[in-house]
Amino acid sequence: MNKKKGFPKLFKKLGIYAFWLLVWQLLAVFFHNDILLVGPSKTLRTFFSCLITAGFWRSIWFSISRICIGFFLAMLLGILTGALSCRFRIVREFLEPPIQFMKSIPVASFVILALIWTGSKNLSILISFWLPIDSAHQHGQRLKKHRLETFGNGAGFSRSFP
Repeated sequence: MNKKKGFPKLFKKLGIYAFWLLVWQLLAVFFHNDILLVGPSKTLRTFFSCLITAGFWRSIWFSISRICIGFFLAMLLGILTGALSCRFRIVREFLEPPIQFMKSIPVASFVILALIWTGSKNLSILISFWLPIDSAHQHGQRLKKHRLETFGNGAGFSRSFP
């Protein structure tokens, strides 16, 4: 009885995936610009041609190793700072301002800050895409107001630790 219900559900999911793949392919044909939107057929062809190259697998291994090292170091740093701030009040007070700053900035702004710190050449394109020039000032004002509200209500370590 469960198998009969499973097949229609499977076909429904496959139909939904096929629909969105078709929409993707039609949009790629409509735009006809591989820089703007590459279709699923060309993506799969390129992917399968890359599978047989050693450079592809070296890139995959290099990326996975860097991601794992980053997660491991972040975990160690989080455990260390959490343990130190739980044990020593001065560490907690010292770490509260950067934590408040990080909590007050949207995640997309961290990407822009990272690009600023690394000196990316494409920063102006990214900023103009995410934050049009006329709204940049408004965004800054909202951020200042939010930061003041966040600091004013004592959010952060003071709420987490008694």
